[in-house]
Amino acid sequence: MMIEIKRVDTASLRRQFIELPNKLYKDTPFWVPMFSSEAKKLAKGEGSLVFDNGPHELYIALKGRQVVGRVAVGIEEVLNKRKDYKHAYFTLFESINDKQVAQALLDTCLKWAKEKGMVYLKGPVSPTNGDDYRGLLVEGYDKTPAVLMPYHHPYYREFFEDYDEYLKYWAYKHDLNSPVPEKSKQMMKKIAITYGDYTPKQVEAMSVEALSDVICQVVFEKRGYISESVNLKTKKSTEQVVEDVYAIMNESYPDIWEEDLVAPTKDEVREMVKELKIVIDPGMAIIAKKEGKPIGVILAVPDINEGIKKAKGKILPTGWYHILKSKKDTKIARGVILFVVKAYQRQGIPGFLMLKLRKNLKQLGFQQMELSSISAMNDTMNGVYQWLDLKVVKHYIVYGKSVTGEALGLEEIYGNAAEKVRLFQQKHKKEQVAG
Repeated sequence: MMIEIKRVDTASLRRQFIELPNKLYKDTPFWVPMFSSEAKKLAKGEGSLVFDNGPHELYIALKGRQVVGRVAVGIEEVLNKRKDYKHAYFTLFESINDKQVAQALLDTCLKWAKEKGMVYLKGPVSPTNGDDYRGLLVEGYDKTPAVLMPYHHPYYREFFEDYDEYLKYWAYKHDLNSPVPEKSKQMMKKIAITYGDYTPKQVEAMSVEALSDVICQVVFEKRGYISESVNLKTKKSTEQVVEDVYAIMNESYPDIWEEDLVAPTKDEVREMVKELKIVIDPGMAIIAKKEGKPIGVILAVPDINEGIKKAKGKILPTGWYHILKSKKDTKIARGVILFVVKAYQRQGIPGFLMLKLRKNLKQLGFQQMELSSISAMNDTMNGVYQWLDLKVVKHYIVYGKSVTGEALGLEEIYGNAAEKVRLFQQKHKKEQVAG
């Protein structure tokens, strides 16, 4: 049967665009629907910084009258200017298990990108300039995704066999009750003895929690660093959080970065904080400061995906009950944000914040944390998680392809981050040879 690709430009087509994932994953116990209110906005081209920053189109694929695939394609002009490349993106991609359907959708995106003068197509990207629904799941199909993370059928990988692996992301699992690795524990003991007023005998008698507190005190707090739990109780305190987080995030984003993200505006931070007020408990968001200046932020949210599944992505009429119950009952948190301003990124602040958050989550009754959407090239964050001996449990890939079919150089694919990527690839090859 012939495959027809239609541009989504009517209410009926938008409804079919929204409903397709429900049909594709109805028998999949691990899939979690997007909130229907968000899906409706995206189908209208609303509620997305990515859509706001350039032209975009939504398409569906049909066989006869049956919708069998969907995709959105566009250009993020702000990011293109910042990274100095000519990229188009695709997002919200779904397809039945039929390579011809997927090919027709992706070829439509390639043709659209070529007509717009772009040289590279990449995706799936986040539709909201975040790490939500970013990348294609390629490992970890037997696990429910953490909140706002994507899930795909295993057959999706076959659609991208002739695409580049543009960016890789990992999800780490952290059992909050697991012991700190012995090597790391010995390092902590040495620091406590060297910089604190403790004898080896006193240090040996300390629990890991007590040792973590000592590390925070003698290494950071004695040097003038403080940590504050985010306070969203009043309008004034909430606005101060907005100012602090906005300052941190804008000073944290590297000038040259492999990540395809743009620092949020203050209004976007304000909207994010407003949404967080509903779901986080005190202690789940921490800001680090030095001499009153905000220098780092870490945030975890309760993994309410079981509630979203039961609510079928709908808040009303009774979905709110399942979501609130899931928030109360869940023992799993998802680490969402960890940003440290550039001048302090090599001062141990990520580890400081991680130790603080780990302690708070345990006190709140959480037993596990997933740290998701960590770039494979983020040596700082991967170093912190590997120091805690955390295991990668899920892999995600953002794929890419030359629009014209001609080979592209790293500069055309990664723009001003090309040299950083080149050095990372060389380092990785040396490690593989050495291994």
